[in-house]
Amino acid sequence: MQIIDVWINNKNWQVINFYHDVQDKTALPALLGLDINTTTPTLVIGDFNPHSPTWSPPNIPHSGWAAKVEEWVSTNLLTLANDPGVIMRKGVEHKCDSTIDLTWYNEVAIQSATFSGLKLNWEGCLSSDHAMLYITGSPGGPPVPLEAAAPEGFLLDPERKPT
Repeated sequence: MQIIDVWINNKNWQVINFYHDVQDKTALPALLGLDINTTTPTLVIGDFNPHSPTWSPPNIPHSGWAAKVEEWVSTNLLTLANDPGVIMRKGVEHKCDSTIDLTWYNEVAIQSATFSGLKLNWEGCLSSDHAMLYITGSPGGPPVPLEAAAPEGFLLDPERKPT
């Protein structure tokens, strides 16, 4: 799991990227232990590996842990950004096509239109069986032109230079 706090124009977002490794018994409890801040626009995205009638194509067997994910999503007032049933992972060998790469927004992100436009890109997926996902993020307020933005990077401390 990766949690990123983004600050732009004095506005804060949070991006939570999650991969549910079904072989790692600590992965899902780590996610389910998170309480999403209701005042910070938050995007939750990743490979959750569950099949559920809520988002999966028809006739896909339900995963046992999907109900836990659905409960966590409901408790944290998250809204699914995916179009239910749209394939985001192409099945290989004996596995079926599925919708296991999921994206949710919290209510404040929806109200402030912080994130929008979830798009799939199969051409850009670099031969992966998972589609590349794109999301647009907007901090609100007038955009800062790139030329006007102060350069940022590493600040060097002249007192700590090598002797």
